[in-house]
Amino acid sequence: MLTPQDIQDVKFVRSMKGYDKDQVEDFLDTVHSDYSALYKENATLKGKMRVLVDKIEEYRSVDEQMRKAFYSAQVTAQETVAKAQAEADMILRNARQNAEGRVNDIRCQIEAEEARLEQIKAESRRYAEMMKGLLTQNIGFIDRYEPDNVLILSGDHIYKMDYAAMLAFHDQKGSDCTIAVRDVPLEEASRFGIMNTREDGSIYEFEEKPKHPKSTNASMGIYVFKWSVLKKFLEADEADPKSENDFGKNIIPALLEAGHKLYAYEFEGYWKDVGTINSLWEANMDLLGKDPAFDLSGGKKIYARNTAKPATFIARSAELHECFISEGCEVYGMVNHSIISTGCAIGKGAEVTDSVIMPDVVIENGAIIRNAIIAEGCHVKAGARIGETGQDGERRISVVGKDKQIAEGAVIAAGAIV
Repeated sequence: MLTPQDIQDVKFVRSMKGYDKDQVEDFLDTVHSDYSALYKENATLKGKMRVLVDKIEEYRSVDEQMRKAFYSAQVTAQETVAKAQAEADMILRNARQNAEGRVNDIRCQIEAEEARLEQIKAESRRYAEMMKGLLTQNIGFIDRYEPDNVLILSGDHIYKMDYAAMLAFHDQKGSDCTIAVRDVPLEEASRFGIMNTREDGSIYEFEEKPKHPKSTNASMGIYVFKWSVLKKFLEADEADPKSENDFGKNIIPALLEAGHKLYAYEFEGYWKDVGTINSLWEANMDLLGKDPAFDLSGGKKIYARNTAKPATFIARSAELHECFISEGCEVYGMVNHSIISTGCAIGKGAEVTDSVIMPDVVIENGAIIRNAIIAEGCHVKAGARIGETGQDGERRISVVGKDKQIAEGAVIAAGAIV
């Protein structure tokens, strides 16, 4: 009797049309083995695909981050450029405002200088009128004393001279007019009246501020005249409507033209014309130091106005370096390389450096004054600042006029004139 398996085998054999069952099983085993290998390889490929997909996703994420970072950097760069442009615009505006302010300061200084020049011109006109007054009012007065010689001096020069020696020289030479001169550098000679002389010192030519000077003998504005000669030429000059009534421009040339004897008296000591702000400041600074350029001590006495004030008080808080402090002052602050005139008060914490302080000036606590000339009777209130230390060798002197008040905390620029 056939079993179900036998029946299956018969059916299988019939369906395979005679193939051997073992061969078929071997074939199926091979197919199964290949399929298993393909399956495993497929699984491996799937794993690699997943890794690849993950990498792609990672790259996409990184790319997105890079896009965002680039966008953020671009925005930041635009903001930085905009901020820099705004700052540049602000700096430009500030620079323009500062430039405009500086231009205004310079304009104010120019206006002040023009006003000062007008004042000088007015003073010159007044001086000319005074010279005329000398002729009309004082000739008779001088005649009363019947002098042989007359000594004429300038009022804005600083020097020490023994006039007796100059008078002796004048008499020895038999001179009609003797003019004190000093040797100046050639590059400065064009600023002065120049006396051209012979070897014996006699003057043959006078040049008023020549562009191309022939010598360096600068007139000091100190004259000794024979009174009889001077009187004659003064009266002739007064009668001349075209004359400027000036010794250098009119009297001296007229004497030379008339053939009178004029001699130059050489002076070698300290001398300074203080007709400018800088020269006035320099002359005061020349008094200071261990070996000052202009030494007031020793030699003959120098007579000056005596205010008869009490002794100066120097407080414990004061600090003094290379300075002159006149009588009647009270000093609580620092004074450095400066001249302090009579009756001044310098408050605690105040600083005065490289400056000239005229009489009766009050400088309150904390005020700072550098490179300045402060005129008589001024009041500089607390915390004010006047002038500044020179930069790059440039020194600009600030000036405060007589009886001025400088407000608390105010700032006066270097070189300003108030």
